Amino acid sequence: MRIILINPPEMIIGAENGVGFGARTFVKQVRVLPPLGLAYLAAMLRNDPHEVKLLDANALRIGPSEIIQIVRSFAPDVVGVTCVTPLFPIVTRMCREIKKLNPAPVVVVGGPQVTIMPVLTMENPAFDYGIEGEAEQAFPALLKAVAGGGEPDGVAGALYRKDGGVIRSGPPEPMAIEEIPFPARDLLPNESYFDMTTESRRASSIMTARGCPFRCSFCERYIRGGHYRPRSAESVVDELDELVNGVGCKEVVIYDDTFTASKKRAADICQKILERSLKFRWDCRTRVDCVDRELLDLMKRAGCSRISFGVESAGAEVLERFRKNITIEQVGQAFAWTREAGIKILAYFMLGAPGEPRESIEDTVNLSLRLNPDFAYYSIVVPYPGTDMYDQALAEGLLPFDYWEEYVRKEGLLSEAIPMFEHDDVTRPYLLATLKTAYQRFYLRPGYILRRFRSIRSVSDFIWHVKMAKATVLT
Repeated sequence: MRIILINPPEMIIGAENGVGFGARTFVKQVRVLPPLGLAYLAAMLRNDPHEVKLLDANALRIGPSEIIQIVRSFAPDVVGVTCVTPLFPIVTRMCREIKKLNPAPVVVVGGPQVTIMPVLTMENPAFDYGIEGEAEQAFPALLKAVAGGGEPDGVAGALYRKDGGVIRSGPPEPMAIEEIPFPARDLLPNESYFDMTTESRRASSIMTARGCPFRCSFCERYIRGGHYRPRSAESVVDELDELVNGVGCKEVVIYDDTFTASKKRAADICQKILERSLKFRWDCRTRVDCVDRELLDLMKRAGCSRISFGVESAGAEVLERFRKNITIEQVGQAFAWTREAGIKILAYFMLGAPGEPRESIEDTVNLSLRLNPDFAYYSIVVPYPGTDMYDQALAEGLLPFDYWEEYVRKEGLLSEAIPMFEHDDVTRPYLLATLKTAYQRFYLRPGYILRRFRSIRSVSDFIWHVKMAKATVLT
């Protein structure tokens, strides 16, 4: 079969105007990394073998009209598209247009949206089939059933419509992680990936584990990755070797939720990087209670240049509601060890938790200034579908209705804005203003500007700093 897999663009799209997709603008991005889920799936499909094309529209910055032209030119038998809930309107409109092509390909949708809302997603006629959960086993099995002219009865993870209803067999059992081939990176526009907070401004990524052993209330990633499944250190470093010596990457983002969830495995990976003399910079995300001085020193020697920590809030009650199970004292200790190791720090902060007063929000901004990481990322708390926080907010009456269900049902055509936790004097205008002020207070400090200025080594460095400033505080 000829198969095209599509990673849709992150964009804001206007209402349909009868001609195309209406006015649209692309979402501002400071990081674009490979769609590893689709790249893993492409590698599996080529084992059968199928002729596979992977279209990363997000990296290429092309919209639905351009995507449809590429699909028409490729003339696939099957189109597979991944979808997150906020992009559901774009994906449905695009897939409806794809189904008008002659000959019309079979359209299969997967990704977090299908896993979170399987039946509601498949009630939309824009899709012929859906895949919930991991697709590496389900999608090839679905294709075999479709090619044989039958229905995917008994294919775990497959969804389809029949007799006015949606047939669902339930999510598949997670595949043994060591049996999944490396991502098909040769199908990706590798030159288009970047991270503005890295030194090279060109990056790729790797996942050394799926799932997460922690259960923060605001995160839905455990739904996408299932229970925590780490890869062996040998497998991880084999792929890193391929990235460095095959693809030519000099900057790699380890895209695990918590890279050092097992400190021993993280240390084993670092040791093997050193043993193979792999020369590249890398960064990762982890928790402040999952590092120690010895591990951080080893990570630095193995090329770690930056760690992203989720601090989230200065308030103990907020951290408890988030189920972070950390203290500010642990944050301070982890930051001190990381600085001693010579590793840069990116810290995440969240503003506007359910019931959080202004004083607590302002304490969090002040904490970020005292901690003084190399980079700070602030966000307003938004209850996303598939998170415990969203379910709790509905149960407690903090949201007037099931916003995301209506968003999907009406394909985004809602008069209500994306929900935030507003109460008393914590209003939407206040949260938006505080978010902007937080970025300005952090990045426009004279001492911080001087520190960044001293790091400039070339004209390209200067240009990059200008772009970074425009992306954070000058908007």
